[in-house]
Amino acid sequence: MYVVTKIGLTRAIEIYCQRNNINSDDYIFTTTIRNKIKPISQQRANNMLRFYLEKAGIPPARIHDTRRSFATVMYENGTDIDVIRQLLNHQTINSTKIYIEDNYVRNATIQIPIHDTLFAYVRTLRTEPLR
Repeated sequence: MYVVTKIGLTRAIEIYCQRNNINSDDYIFTTTIRNKIKPISQQRANNMLRFYLEKAGIPPARIHDTRRSFATVMYENGTDIDVIRQLLNHQTINSTKIYIEDNYVRNATIQIPIHDTLFAYVRTLRTEPLR
């Protein structure tokens, strides 16, 4: 499975893994249960997210909600639905369409310069309308 990250984050994770002897088949986010290292559960990840969102004064969300937001933002910025499908590791485009939130109102004036080059490129790949 692939994870799309902010520019530079992938390299930071690689350095972290090298420094901590973490292999590609190891987990990055772990906990110790009965003297065994295990990956953190989805519930634990959601609890941590909820804690930090609350601390920052941001409305609650789940880790899985980020996939929907990611798909919606990518689609709104012109990414081909099949590219989004592949990034989400979906088998069918219909699964991906469920993730894209129609008529979601956003502030269209928000500009994120670091994403301009990426979105300009993915717009060239778009071939199929959502509906």
